[in-house]
Amino acid sequence: MRNLSPIGACVVFCADVTVPEYFDLFLGPDTRPYRAHLIWHDANTVGVSFLEARENAPEVLPDPVGSGADRPTA
Repeated sequence: MRNLSPIGACVVFCADVTVPEYFDLFLGPDTRPYRAHLIWHDANTVGVSFLEARENAPEVLPDPVGSGADRPTA
């Protein structure tokens, strides 16, 4: 996970992937899936929006890898 907000995320995979337009995304130890909608795709990185905002989520979690300025935001 590169960027995470209450309404979307930038997800980085280990290799190039094919991602369906809609899918369930599990975040950390939380067992609840978040229904995600694919917004953009670039090789092994995708931007998604959540169909429902995540409750009690911080406004935005920082990018642990870098600034993320080279990627569109979800």
